[in-house]
Amino acid sequence: MRTASTPRRRTRTTSAHHRHRPASERLEGRQLLATISGSLFEDLNASGTYSSSDPSLPVAGVTVYLDQAHQGVYEAGDPTTTTDTSGNYSFTGLSAGTY
Repeated sequence: MRTASTPRRRTRTTSAHHRHRPASERLEGRQLLATISGSLFEDLNASGTYSSSDPSLPVAGVTVYLDQAHQGVYEAGDPTTTTDTSGNYSFTGLSAGTY
């Protein structure tokens, strides 16, 4: 499970006409969008990581989904993408949350 976090709001302090009276100005709230990406491979030894005993051929054309309900199965509406010829995938423009 991967988590995209919400950035903290920033406050900028500037000096007014008198040095001893700082004025605070709140910058507008901004939401940064996140990306989740990776590569698929055939994990023959079930180690959970790529190792020399795993095939070096990429796993291309496979549909990858983000399990929004955290149930371990694809449901209509879950975002999907397809691996490229090198086995890479990417989900972009994601709001803060747990995926």
